[in-house]
Amino acid sequence: MSGAEATALDLRALGEPVSRSDLRSFRHTSIAAGVPRLDPTAPSLRGWLTVIGMAVFGVLSALVGLLVLLNGISVTSVVVALVSAFLVFGSTLIVGRFSWPRWGSRLWRDRYRIAHFAEQNGARYTAATPTPQLAGMLFPRGDRRRASDVVDFGVEAGWSVGNLSYLKNLPKGGAEQHVWGYVAVELPRRFPHIVLDSLSNHGLRGRELENPYSGQGAIALEGDFSRHFRMTCPPGYERDALYLLTPDLMAVLIDEGRDFDIEVVDNRLFLYRPRPFALAEAAEWERIRRIIDTIAEGAYKRTVNYRDERVGDVRTDIVAAGGRRLPTPNLTVIVLVTYAVCLLAAVAAGFLGG
Repeated sequence: MSGAEATALDLRALGEPVSRSDLRSFRHTSIAAGVPRLDPTAPSLRGWLTVIGMAVFGVLSALVGLLVLLNGISVTSVVVALVSAFLVFGSTLIVGRFSWPRWGSRLWRDRYRIAHFAEQNGARYTAATPTPQLAGMLFPRGDRRRASDVVDFGVEAGWSVGNLSYLKNLPKGGAEQHVWGYVAVELPRRFPHIVLDSLSNHGLRGRELENPYSGQGAIALEGDFSRHFRMTCPPGYERDALYLLTPDLMAVLIDEGRDFDIEVVDNRLFLYRPRPFALAEAAEWERIRRIIDTIAEGAYKRTVNYRDERVGDVRTDIVAAGGRRLPTPNLTVIVLVTYAVCLLAAVAAGFLGG
């Protein structure tokens, strides 16, 4: 990214017809090169069984509520109907989060188009790979981490796009699959660690960012921004965060990126969306292009002259140790303090009762 010109993308490959012979040849060549036959973002067997089970459960709950009401209105029937409605609503929430996977010819047609799009735009396409070694908070998470449909525009452009999937172990056994779309942008200088947790992507089709730094250095910003994002930064770096988040950039973030969680770490800007990118569709790339030309461009311009005044030589591209990473909560201290408060409360209650 040069920080000067608008991003130009040739989208023709995404709309061109694909012949069966070309698709067959691409598929054989890709499989021979080690590309998996299945979509890495596809739900696991446990995910499929959960969705099917909840769909059946929701239908049965609706039928039970309907039959009870048809037999006559009473206090019992109304209570049963309300409970059934609650169960149907819960089932809908779970089923509604399900993303239908790509199979067979559709999967390979998408891969073919993305590969040719990348070639026409001087980028490198990777259908599936172990998680990239990036500093963002999502990349080291979970088990069976995979990145898919990664389009890297190279060092000169300085940005890449892809999808990330991993399994998160559940407390009561089993695992839940998480799938995110991400945009990674290289910035000209290192900057203190900042996380913007979107408040707009927690709904039915979204997922709340599991921010390990939540509550550590959280600050409220002016205007409507705090209605859309919850910001955290290292203690003492509030002024640096405001240096980056100018009113103009905050307005752009609300307009173009309010459904993304955003992280600045080292010399990288990451935008995370809690569902995968459909990178075989031209409309998705139009959205990504707007993000690059607005959010990424604004962050680039603000960081090109950034210097951490806490470092002795401000000419060096270094952030002081206290600003490189947000502090994580000390769970041991939290548990001990909570236990001490509860113990004191019990002792006080005993004295008052006596």
